[in-house]
Amino acid sequence: MATVTVQPASNQSPDPGQGGLAVTGAANTGHAQTHCGVTEPTGGVLLQKKTCIWTAFGAVTGPIRAIHLKADWSIPAQAVSASSTVVGDSALAFSQFLLEYSVNGGSSWTTATDQQRTVTASDGSSSSDNSLTGASGSIDISIPATTPIASIRLRDSLNTEADNIEDVGGDSFASAGIDAVVSNIRLEVTTQDLQPIVLW
Repeated sequence: MATVTVQPASNQSPDPGQGGLAVTGAANTGHAQTHCGVTEPTGGVLLQKKTCIWTAFGAVTGPIRAIHLKADWSIPAQAVSASSTVVGDSALAFSQFLLEYSVNGGSSWTTATDQQRTVTASDGSSSSDNSLTGASGSIDISIPATTPIASIRLRDSLNTEADNIEDVGGDSFASAGIDAVVSNIRLEVTTQDLQPIVLW
């Protein structure tokens, strides 16, 4: 048995399938620290999304016995805050880092990690959360050995939402932000050694 590491040969940001804006420093093995954030102080809803997709993992030689999709991620900063000053007003703030993979060329997607926080406020209350700041992790996805390597995809999205519903006309406020880094995207493919043919 031998294990070969192969990396994506292509990336695209923003990802056409998800839309949104481009990440910072997109490369074939990940992207640099990318900030996604919105603030809504006057009443209404604001959304922001940033996306990237990685494709074209390299081919390997020999019968494949195992495939593992691996990557590292981190969240250097994250904060959501919502406040409502009067009864009848409300606010919501949402931030998310989502990493997904596909084994059928992007026809369907499976969640690899979903890091998100939501806070709400109403009737004079307030709430905030920055508990994802400093979070990090790795994915290690076992993919069926019969899967064509060319059909494997990885994508991420950073999503933020700030809703400020000033039904009564108070001074409600919502703010959401998240920073994320993706690195070291790769496949680790185990292949069967080819046995020499002995002619008698």
